Amino acid sequence: MDTLAKLRTSIDAIDAQLVALLAQRFALTDEVGHYKKQHQLPATDAAREAA
Repeated sequence: MDTLAKLRTSIDAIDAQLVALLAQRFALTDEVGHYKKQHQLPATDAAREAA
């Protein structure tokens, strides 16, 4: 495999990891939304967004 192909393979592997991590993040933010709704908490948290 030439250098360009190896680099592209590495990029593809990283892209796959990013997609998996984003899917996990979206699932967790969905859980946060449900938690906030159940506990009547505001949807936004100004202090967290400022950080």
